[in-house]
Amino acid sequence: MGLFRPTKPKAKILQNLLQSQEIKFGDAFEKLIELYLTENGFTILPKKISGEKINESLIIDQYFKIKEKIYFIEQKIRDDHDST
Repeated sequence: MGLFRPTKPKAKILQNLLQSQEIKFGDAFEKLIELYLTENGFTILPKKISGEKINESLIIDQYFKIKEKIYFIEQKIRDDHDST
């Protein structure tokens, strides 16, 4: 059973399996966009950056630059769940 929403075990297992597949699809899509950006002259920057707190590291979905402009993107495939 879910804590905030009553869900039967079978439905909960199916939900977790589908969500896992969606996350994997999102990861693959990030790589495709990275390839597209590279092919179009953008420089990909390291996705792992330091946060404000000591030993805090953050990961950006898309972090790239072209000429003197730097861009970063938090990419979503669907918006009805968030594991962060």
